[in-house]
Amino acid sequence: MKTKAMLRSGFTLIEIFLVILIISILTGLSIPKFSESCRHLILKENAQAFLSYIRHARKLAMIKGVSHYVLLSPESSELRVSDSADPAKDPALFLEKYRFSPGLSFESEPLWITLKPEGNYDPFVFKIRDKENEITLTGNGKPGDFSEEESPL
Repeated sequence: MKTKAMLRSGFTLIEIFLVILIISILTGLSIPKFSESCRHLILKENAQAFLSYIRHARKLAMIKGVSHYVLLSPESSELRVSDSADPAKDPALFLEKYRFSPGLSFESEPLWITLKPEGNYDPFVFKIRDKENEITLTGNGKPGDFSEEESPL
């Protein structure tokens, strides 16, 4: 003989809806935090790419014994590496190009950074920002001496 407990195995429709409702609420609360952390990671990734290109151009200058140049173009959101003193005359002279992620803006002082064969470089201040945060990268001209400061806007 079957008891009432044996006949009622499984979940009711209300119980299933409650579980789906709880999962939906938790998901809705976590998505903004997740997207904020993704934006922050994109900002940090682009700042690290900038430093990576500076280091790379410095190594090229030391290996080839010729000054290399990093041009920052805020209008096109690009960073370009060249071994020519005036690559603006011939875009084919650019060795490498990096495009910053959409939605980011940056400013740099100066827009040209010269990396010399001796290993030193022009001092620079580079600021990259999204809607909420800004990262300031500075280099004082000595090899490997970079500093990074992050601040909310």
